Amino acid sequence: MNNKLSKNEWTLDKLYKDPRHYEKWYENITYDIDFYIKQMIKYGDPVLELGCGTGRITIPAAKNGIRITGLDISPEMLDFAEQNAKRNKVSINFINADCRDFMIEKKFKTIFFPVNSILHLHSRESYEDCFSCVTKHLEKNGRFIFDVFTPSFKILTRKPSDKVLCHEYVHFDSDEIVRIFETSKFDMEKQINYAKWLIKIGDSEERLFSENNVRVFFPEELNTLLHYNGFEIEEKYGDFSESPYNSNSRNQIFICRKKP
Repeated sequence: MNNKLSKNEWTLDKLYKDPRHYEKWYENITYDIDFYIKQMIKYGDPVLELGCGTGRITIPAAKNGIRITGLDISPEMLDFAEQNAKRNKVSINFINADCRDFMIEKKFKTIFFPVNSILHLHSRESYEDCFSCVTKHLEKNGRFIFDVFTPSFKILTRKPSDKVLCHEYVHFDSDEIVRIFETSKFDMEKQINYAKWLIKIGDSEERLFSENNVRVFFPEELNTLLHYNGFEIEEKYGDFSESPYNSNSRNQIFICRKKP
């Protein structure tokens, strides 16, 4: 790798070390699952998911008969994913590795990186390392698929003192309501949105729970970055119903292949 893990990257340690919170946050986020399974069926398996977390997409894919491998940097998340897989009676190969520095003794027809996870990489070198690993593991006619949000100026121009409720759920060990509030500050020079998550359980006082610092990409930037890292963009969608990307799209969804 060209660039070691920096202190500003992968800062969700507290969340990743207690996947029960992650599971609660994402239990109602299902809008992208059918899209990704459709692409896996279209482009074929074996499939590799980068940033698989607790198996939110990996497990439904396996239940659809897709041969899939899940890779994640967090051993705690993978332990939880393996338990989920057993409960769902599916066999999945889970790998603990960094998406910028992995070597698997096989190639894949489809590699995907869902739900904005790639934005936890911040530097150009990190993207180059990740893309290099992807190209090494893609079959000749394979596809690399990922999604990121389209930057919202309303969010990026928030004051650091602004506090927004971003998650709410019932605690996994009690009937108390858990509320997660977010404050953020956008660094225009680095194009990183530095966010802090504050947790409030029931009537308890708020406390810092985790940080979520993400790289912000304006549309033409990612097009260029992919081009200079050996990919051609076959499709770029603006939502998970496969509408063409336009200036009003909330998502940037890429289907790429290696340049010949």
